Amino acid sequence: MRFKLIFNATKVQSLSQPTDYNTNRSYLFDNLKALMIFVVVSTHYLRATNGFDVPTLSGATYLLFISFDMVLFIFISGYFSKNVEKVRKTAFRKLLFPYLVLTVFMYVVRYAIYGNANLSFINPSLALWFLLVMFYYRFFLKDLIKIKYILPISIVASVAAGLIPFFNAILALGRAFGFLPFFLLGYFFQPEHLTKIRNLPKPGIIFLAIILVVYSGFMAYEEVLPLSAWFLKSSYESIGIPVLAGIPIRSWILLTGFGWIVVFINLVPDKKTWYSSVGLNTMSVYALHLPFRHLIIASGTDFGGGLLSFIVPMLLVAVSVWILSRPIVAKGFNFVIDGLYKVISYPF
Repeated sequence: MRFKLIFNATKVQSLSQPTDYNTNRSYLFDNLKALMIFVVVSTHYLRATNGFDVPTLSGATYLLFISFDMVLFIFISGYFSKNVEKVRKTAFRKLLFPYLVLTVFMYVVRYAIYGNANLSFINPSLALWFLLVMFYYRFFLKDLIKIKYILPISIVASVAAGLIPFFNAILALGRAFGFLPFFLLGYFFQPEHLTKIRNLPKPGIIFLAIILVVYSGFMAYEEVLPLSAWFLKSSYESIGIPVLAGIPIRSWILLTGFGWIVVFINLVPDKKTWYSSVGLNTMSVYALHLPFRHLIIASGTDFGGGLLSFIVPMLLVAVSVWILSRPIVAKGFNFVIDGLYKVISYPF
């Protein structure tokens, strides 16, 4: 009965509309989402390029980007989840259903490109973990916020998750616990908190951003940690980090994530820009750029090597993000997902 109610309660809301947005909203979050989807696609294209290595410009850029891209996306998702009843009712349609559909879609894509593929709903393929984790967050948010001191508890849980071997990529459990503090921070954030951060002196925030960029460059070129440490999805031992070292390392990664949130809230413009429209259609970019990543891998190209192995993928990122965020593409994507949902949910 409850499953039927969830189906019926979500039949009319478009997948493309962010929760609780209204026509008077600030452009801050549209701009943030636009920048973050560019960063996400960049990480996927750069790493797909043949010859990718961490102590290079591409590797340093990749490490820099993964230190804040999903942090910001999850924080923003938490910020727009304040209507806990609504986000629970729409969690299946907006998150779990697209996850199931895109898992099948990407299976077909991989099979078509490589000649073989594995279909698994238990072990999310690249990037699709985000939908599954967001489903957990939004469905259980109503219960989580009843727990006293849940935000500091979530930080402890994120660090402790690295101690548990089965908190890994399976069902995205590792990431669900790893990124939880950023989602809850977004949920508890209020407009006045945004105002306070935006009013912080810009020179100090720019200095903080420089420190974070230099830090990422140092971590990349010195190869201090395995890249997987930033994914927050695996236990410390499984990625070759001693337990006693893993606890402060993950704590530091969380701290840098919080620092990036402050940097972007302060520095990103809160007005309409030439890229604001991209932020309205990030879902179509998120889903439809993935086949192109696999095409890059299958081609085995390094785009000419050297600096070109950085420049060409970044140009492809710009083209992909711009095209896939166009309203006609976003509407087509939503039409397919919504149409499939109506077919599946019709008997209910």
